[in-house]
Amino acid sequence: MTTQRLQRLLSPRSIVLVGASDRPGSLGDAVRRNIESAGFSGAIHFVNPRYRTIAGRACAASVSALEGPPDLVVIAAPRDAVMD
Repeated sequence: MTTQRLQRLLSPRSIVLVGASDRPGSLGDAVRRNIESAGFSGAIHFVNPRYRTIAGRACAASVSALEGPPDLVVIAAPRDAVMD
């Protein structure tokens, strides 16, 4: 692993949260709230085909619908939802 890739992992400029949600008690909601409350200043993109918006932010139906690759992808979805 190059130091550039390690830098992107430890200090990403953009994060994609797959399985984002605003449903209280869900993993996607907990991860979303943690990213937001931690003061992350980079771009945050949500992916969940069930929503168009989450917490007032746009939500994409798939990762391929996003513009450009993110530095970090966090998956907070059931295994069956991401295997394909």
